[in-house]
Amino acid sequence: MAWRLAKSLEKLREQINEMAPARSIKSDGSIGDAAHASRKSDHNPWIKDAKGKGVVSAIDITHHPAGGCDGRILSRSLIADSRVKYVIFNSQIWKARKGVWEFYGGKGLSPHDHHVHVSVQPEAIDQTQDWAVRIAGEPGEVPTPTPTPTETRPFLKIDARGEAVRTLQRLLNSLGFPCAVDGGFGPNTESAVKRFQEARGLEVDGKVGSDTWRALGG
Repeated sequence: MAWRLAKSLEKLREQINEMAPARSIKSDGSIGDAAHASRKSDHNPWIKDAKGKGVVSAIDITHHPAGGCDGRILSRSLIADSRVKYVIFNSQIWKARKGVWEFYGGKGLSPHDHHVHVSVQPEAIDQTQDWAVRIAGEPGEVPTPTPTPTETRPFLKIDARGEAVRTLQRLLNSLGFPCAVDGGFGPNTESAVKRFQEARGLEVDGKVGSDTWRALGG
């Protein structure tokens, strides 16, 4: 399939290259590989332009502080732009529709610790105004530490719902404690959590706090 990269992202990449000409591009990317093609991803050219050509609406930018491109700073500055749909970096995801950073991970999902992923909104694919991004700190500035995955995971218990519950369910399944992956923390999931906790020598309460998340890994 014929495809092209969103012009807004071409502009972003050009700016970052100008700001950090010595940066590594080892983990840069645009069009997805076979793994991406098998699932819903903005690395796939699912958007069609006026000429019917597929448009890739996501890119990856390599995290390379030594080369002048720090993913911690880049990821946090990107979310101020209204063109952004979501950003992923270091096991965290920011979605425009929610406006908060959340845990990102689970079986088959990259932690994105070597690059920053940025997707743009479909209506913004060819909006080419300058990006007000930062990729490095000011002299003497200490970057805000990126929270560890455990710190960004919410406390979960019976009746909880959402993507964090799906992540929990995927992790439990991957470790041999089967339960439905439906985003709802019901009795089936609680039972799987209790079995996992018992197997790992944790307090068996069916609730998922920092100790249980840490034991789950991912």
